[in-house]
Amino acid sequence: MSLGGGVGLAALSGCASSPFSDPKLTITLLNFDSDSHVLDVEMLRPEGGEIVLQRTFELSSTDDGAAAYELQESDVIDARDYIVRASLIDNSSVSDRFRYYARCTDDEEPIEELYIEIHREEGDDEPFIQFGQNRCS
Repeated sequence: MSLGGGVGLAALSGCASSPFSDPKLTITLLNFDSDSHVLDVEMLRPEGGEIVLQRTFELSSTDDGAAAYELQESDVIDARDYIVRASLIDNSSVSDRFRYYARCTDDEEPIEELYIEIHREEGDDEPFIQFGQNRCS
């Protein structure tokens, strides 16, 4: 009897879409600036501040008439609540933070997506970082 139960659990353990696994977070990076940038992103647990993700992204400028350069990474990390810190490596005075809230809707299978955008207002010397998410915004 216990052998059959172990086989059932082993079969479920490799299933990424099992009801016991957290949905994954997609990160979409958008550069609306006419300059290219290198963006450092850190995601921390809100309790304790443990860094659970640290990545550096190279974001090109737009030169093909598009509104923004877009880079998207799917299923980067479990979709949980995080503090997100982002800073430009090429301009250390440009940084910001954001509180990401996961699973804040009643949808059966929400697609969790975090947006990190670089903008520059006309006439400004420095760009700025803006955050958003497809839920709870």
